[in-house]
Amino acid sequence: RALELLLRRHGPSLSPHRLELLSTLPGTLSPSIYAHLLPTPKPFPLSNPPRTRDWAECPAACEALRAMLQHSPGRNEEDAGAGFGAQQLAKSTEHLVKELGSTPPEALTPDELVTWYKSQVLRIDDETGLLDFCLELAQIAVSKGFEQLQPLAQDVLCLQEAVH
Repeated sequence: RALELLLRRHGPSLSPHRLELLSTLPGTLSPSIYAHLLPTPKPFPLSNPPRTRDWAECPAACEALRAMLQHSPGRNEEDAGAGFGAQQLAKSTEHLVKELGSTPPEALTPDELVTWYKSQVLRIDDETGLLDFCLELAQIAVSKGFEQLQPLAQDVLCLQEAVH
């Protein structure tokens, strides 16, 4: 539940790390428990539910950050490695992405997501040997629209039947 709250509340700033976060879930945890968090071929929604704005989202704070952006290291390409400046802050603070016109992180391609799903099925098998969970994850991926994973699901099913 904690990971779900983090992804829902901080979706834009966690988006580049979403698959890494999902990869930390233990292989002994049934994929059906976190299926709603797994990626689909369509980008994960980055919008947050309506809530009261906090002090950092007020117009004065946004104006102050906008002024910092104009005079900060990292503004030019040659300064990009100059440390964590206002540009990086604006890109990692979800409410400022929209407010200051920064671009949100790019979504992963379906092929990259298929590769991630395959690696997770193999990780679960390597770490736990629980073919039921490997099959469950592969089937969830197929049901989410990753038809390329159907042969993997079939292979896991055949292996599971051979073992049992």
